[in-house]
Amino acid sequence: MSKLTKDLLKLSPEELETRITELRVQLVEQKRARAAGELANPHAIKKTRREIAVALTLLSGSEENAAEEEKEA
Repeated sequence: MSKLTKDLLKLSPEELETRITELRVQLVEQKRARAAGELANPHAIKKTRREIAVALTLLSGSEENAAEEEKEA
């Protein structure tokens, strides 16, 4: 498990949603900077996209766990 995943696992679902929103804003800014020729590290876009994907996957898993717990109750 990567350090990124471990860090995101520590967050609550609400914090994950907030983090995803922040990352999406960051991604838009990075794409704008790339188009303007201002982005020093183009690999940052790939890294941000991957972090969004991991966060969404973890959020989806936490929602599924919550739904299963509700069925059992």
